[in-house]
Amino acid sequence: VYGMLMARSTYEGMKLADKDKRPFVLTRAGFIGSQRYAATWTGDNVSNWEHLHMSISMVLQLGLSGQPFSGPDIGGFAGNATPRLFGRWMGIGAMFPFCRGHTETDTIDHEPWSFGEEVLFCSSVVIIAFFCFKLE
Repeated sequence: VYGMLMARSTYEGMKLADKDKRPFVLTRAGFIGSQRYAATWTGDNVSNWEHLHMSISMVLQLGLSGQPFSGPDIGGFAGNATPRLFGRWMGIGAMFPFCRGHTETDTIDHEPWSFGEEVLFCSSVVIIAFFCFKLE
C-alpha cells in the first residue's frame, strides 16, 4: 500500500504545483491502483542477456496485472552493455510502453549513439518503425 500512496501523494502534489500540466510520476514500488498515478519502472537491472530476457516477462506480467505503463532501463543500469547487447535491447525495448536509457555512475553511456554508427542506425530504424506502427 505504501508504494501506491507515495505515488498518489507525489501525483497530487505535482498537480497542485501546476494545475495546467499533467504530472508524470515514475515509481518502482506499487500496489493495486498505482497505475492511476504513476508509470512503473522495473528497478535497477544489470547489463547482461539474462536481464534482457527477464525484462520481457516483467513488462508483460506488469501489463497483465494492471500496470500497463512500465519498462526497464534499456541496456541495463549496472555494468556496461556491449554494442550487440544494447542493440538487441533497444530493438525489444522500443516496443515497451516505457523506454529509457539510464545507467549508474562510472559506466559507459547507454544511448544509441554511444555504441557506434551501426547501433545508432539500427536503433533509429526500430524507433521509426515503432512510431509508424503506432500511427496506423
